[in-house]
Amino acid sequence: MIFLRNLLTETSHDAIINKLSRERETLVKTCVSFTKRQSKN
Repeated sequence: MIFLRNLLTETSHDAIINKLSRERETLVKTCVSFTKRQSKN
């Protein structure tokens, strides 16, 4: 039973990390495009 719970915890942890890394990528892309627009002005 403990093994099963650990497995579930690890899975949710991985999912959280994946979600965070995707959001960070989006944030970086947004910052880059914003910076490029600013430098044009």
